[in-house]
Amino acid sequence: MTIQEIFQLDLKGYLVRRSVFSPSEVARIIEELKKFEGLEKDQFPSSHAFGSWTPKVNEYRIHNLPECSDFFLDLIDHEGLFDIIGESVPGPQRLTEAYSITRTSGMGIPLHFVDIAMSRRSGNRLLTQHLKVAIVLSDCLTTEDGPFVVIEGSHRIGHDFPFRLLDPDWAIDPESVRAYVPDENRRVPLPWKEIPGYREVFVRAGDVVFFTEDLWHGAQTLKTDHSRRTIYLGYSPYHYCNWHGLTRSDALLDRATPRQKMLLSGPYIGYNYEDQISPQEYCRENFVFLPNERKKFSSD
Repeated sequence: MTIQEIFQLDLKGYLVRRSVFSPSEVARIIEELKKFEGLEKDQFPSSHAFGSWTPKVNEYRIHNLPECSDFFLDLIDHEGLFDIIGESVPGPQRLTEAYSITRTSGMGIPLHFVDIAMSRRSGNRLLTQHLKVAIVLSDCLTTEDGPFVVIEGSHRIGHDFPFRLLDPDWAIDPESVRAYVPDENRRVPLPWKEIPGYREVFVRAGDVVFFTEDLWHGAQTLKTDHSRRTIYLGYSPYHYCNWHGLTRSDALLDRATPRQKMLLSGPYIGYNYEDQISPQEYCRENFVFLPNERKKFSSD
């Protein structure tokens, strides 16, 4: 990480790394995603992967992406991502979620946060218990494109967020409001753009957004006819469990590289007696970096 990236993530709770993936790589990822978009559960290549559709927001999600193909498996430790993961998440790290979102025109995504991320300052950097990595596959350059939204610096305030989680400017029926945010009427009805720290994050296909999950974030209403595609990868310390109770197949672990297998294995605490090796030792043997050890390994 550069000193500017360290500063940005610590101060604002997110950072953008530009042009991590080339246009041809983005096109290849989209081509692969389209093979699975809209499939029924029994049509996926693994019983551990499936899709889901969310009305109103008009989004289709593919869950457990690495189960779909080796192409997605190779994204989880991509070199354009892994240094930030290794330096921002206490090690050993493991992958706790991997999914895609394809959005068409519809309602935005309410502001939300996940307090288990418990980000904290350590030395000169931010450490988080859950780092989300968003691989951008579609240009998002205006408010009409339904951009990713953050409340900058809100990872420092926790639950004490007083404002509406649905933008009061959205034309949403009361029934939908109650379904998405039951306590919404008890919050301050301030338009999102007037909330201190509000920022729409404009990005191009190939950029990557990193953020700690205890940052308040969401997305604006998508008003254009263009689909927006994003892949989300989540990383936590080795004892954290997978999101939504999802599990991995033995076939996936069999075809993973040693570093990928470490990210996909677990969770556990202490020693894995089956292999008689600790997560820390496994990391050192397979070049999965622990905090503050990158410099030592890179000089060997």
